Amino acid sequence: MQKWMVSMMLLWLILLSGLSKAQETISLVSYNLLNYEGIQADTAIRNPYFRKIMQALQPDLLVCEEVKAYQGILGFVAHVMNDSADIYSLGTFITGFDTNKALIYRKEKFHFISNHAIKTDLRDINEFKVVHKASGDTLRLYAVHLKASSSNDDEAQRASEVDSLRKRTNALPAGTDFIVCGDFNIYNTNEDAYQKLMQNNATDDGHVVDPILISGVFNNPSYAKYHTQSPRVRNFGGGVVGGLDDRFDMILFSNAVMEQGGISYIPGSTISFGNDGNHYNDSINRPPNTAVGDEMADALHAASDHLPLLSLLEFQTTGIPDFAKESVNVEVFPNPFSDVLQMKISPQPVAPIHFELYDVLGRIIATEDFMASAVITYHMPALMPGIYLYRMHWGQLFASGTIVRN
Repeated sequence: MQKWMVSMMLLWLILLSGLSKAQETISLVSYNLLNYEGIQADTAIRNPYFRKIMQALQPDLLVCEEVKAYQGILGFVAHVMNDSADIYSLGTFITGFDTNKALIYRKEKFHFISNHAIKTDLRDINEFKVVHKASGDTLRLYAVHLKASSSNDDEAQRASEVDSLRKRTNALPAGTDFIVCGDFNIYNTNEDAYQKLMQNNATDDGHVVDPILISGVFNNPSYAKYHTQSPRVRNFGGGVVGGLDDRFDMILFSNAVMEQGGISYIPGSTISFGNDGNHYNDSINRPPNTAVGDEMADALHAASDHLPLLSLLEFQTTGIPDFAKESVNVEVFPNPFSDVLQMKISPQPVAPIHFELYDVLGRIIATEDFMASAVITYHMPALMPGIYLYRMHWGQLFASGTIVRN
């Protein structure tokens, strides 16, 4: 059983008239592409696996790390992201020292504004700025790939890179919506780099919040479902082996994004795609993979030495009143699921429950009504494997979270 803690919201009555009229759900994916250059080993061998992964994720915003060449990422957009339709565009690409970052965005949902390179002693940190078309809200995405390895010097260099980032974010106006994501190469929450990212100063609003509330060393079997590297134990195609045991990839949010209204993070929506929590120090494709199934696990194994990391955001397109909030526990099991899903709600609802299911594009898939009960059982409609958003409403209370169809 995999438990999901989700926030329960009071009186979001505007949602009852239709999610698309009030807000839009946006999927953000951060993915280290493992030295993607666009050579034949990428286009002929890895691209089919990347296509399978992206068809499942359908990101609205895709932040890529370890991009080696501009022509290579152009090919990735053309032959992976736009293989079946002209949906995505590449943001302005800046070639820096070592490998680079790229932003790929869904054209119908975003305007691309700019890419600003923040210089460090190793790789640039890129500030991508986009505007959400439906709401007009501006979002800044800071793409990082910090120094690798675990020596004292490596840790000090990561901290120095974060200092460069904080100089930029500290100068932003209070309440700015921004996200820091990428490959941090951080091993534990006590590292200076992590602490500097989270440091909340009285004089600025440049810190970020980690939505995953864990502490200490990330290489810990208790944190298995959060690990993103490495999905391999066998050495091939470059990259890191050793199995899943590191949480190097993170998506971190400004205080403004963590609050409701405007651009907001959907609580509980961050997942390491394909990680079922049962492959600690093992390859992602050792059967069974209960998160995504064998074919997708093979694709994740072959594509990169990192797993893609997904978070969901909500962009408000009309004003929503700021009501009080309550929190209760909802256990969703099994998650990932195949055909039948159960949700255990505590405390038990005292009113009929209305259930809604959405895809990652914010489109409603199904609805159903249940009698008041501490446990509801839902027989899912035929769904493609992938990530879905659910909402439940009873009385004046709401629950929301993510589920994965394997």
